[in-house]
Amino acid sequence: MQTITREAYLRRRARIVWLLSVGGVVIMVLGAVLYYRGSSSATRPLSLIAGGLIVGNVGLALGRRWLRRPRADEALQKALSELGHQYRLYNYTPLAPHLLISPAGIHVLTVQRQYGHITYDGRRWRRRGHWTRSIMELNFDPLGNPVKRAAREAARVRDFLARELPDQEVPVHSMIVFTHPQAEVEAVAPPVPVVHARDLKNALRELMKDRSTSLRTRQRRQVEKLLNELAA
Repeated sequence: MQTITREAYLRRRARIVWLLSVGGVVIMVLGAVLYYRGSSSATRPLSLIAGGLIVGNVGLALGRRWLRRPRADEALQKALSELGHQYRLYNYTPLAPHLLISPAGIHVLTVQRQYGHITYDGRRWRRRGHWTRSIMELNFDPLGNPVKRAAREAARVRDFLARELPDQEVPVHSMIVFTHPQAEVEAVAPPVPVVHARDLKNALRELMKDRSTSLRTRQRRQVEKLLNELAA
């Protein structure tokens, strides 16, 4: 399998995380200095300390999303490493964070990095058994609604292909992928497939058995050209 990752994107995010983290510490230190020097107003140093804490926490949250190892792209690459050369993974494109080209079409892989017991009953997502660990790690990554997120990402890809290849019917598939080793996922009749990363290869192979959708050679070349330009 081939993997193309926008390293410049990750470098820019790392710079943002560094600026927010350092900036938060600097603001808190400034507030503490003003407080202990006996500022004429106690509100100003306390506001600086609170503001620095908020900025620093934003930096930590973004760092966990973009920089914490293994990153989402690394988890996907590991899960798909044994696939053949007909598969190509694109990471952090402007269309969607993770796109996989296969003989069956384009797969929009919506990555979820939460852990704990996660369920979907056909209407709502729930997450249990994670609060203790979240407090210990200061990792409060919200689950949100992966189905809606997957739909938005797939819609962007379909709209893009409709504009760039108006005469082509390119198959676009959605899949929600949980990557945390301690995630236990149970989904009842989800509108899109929901799998753990360790089962991703098998899920893709099952999809390959369905011959109703396929990516022709000419289509694949056109799609790869477009995505290579986006990833450049």
